[in-house]
Amino acid sequence: MVGASAKLVVIPQLKINGRKADLKMLKNSKVVLTTKNYIDNIPVTKNFAGLSFEDGKELSLQFQVPPNLGTLAVNLTTEVQNATKKKMEHFTAARSFGILTQQDVSQMADIYLRKIKGEYHLVVLGKNGEPRDKKTVNVSFGHRLNNF
Repeated sequence: MVGASAKLVVIPQLKINGRKADLKMLKNSKVVLTTKNYIDNIPVTKNFAGLSFEDGKELSLQFQVPPNLGTLAVNLTTEVQNATKKKMEHFTAARSFGILTQQDVSQMADIYLRKIKGEYHLVVLGKNGEPRDKKTVNVSFGHRLNNF
């Protein structure tokens, strides 16, 4: 995954007094994506400015996966015209994601879902990323709304 492109998908919603509002009201929108590696916590920042949103459409932002990725922080800032006060109001939404690494895990192998040549594969890899052949993998599927 290191050096590969990954996508950050933003599914925007704008609510004013609890009611959905047109996303075209969002002005000067930008996303700041900050990654930190788990070795020395050095931040790397990528800015996506001049974003526009459309109702019912998700926004996909592509970035390169750095080596030793430990955390991914996303900060969205935007402005909305306040009709009552006749001025632009600033808003921010932020989310941080911890990336599971094998550094603190005692097991010697784990299962990963990979997309290879347009097809999805389950691969079993050792702690150093080496393929682990001839392993049995039991898979079951369910729906998140089904608690059976």
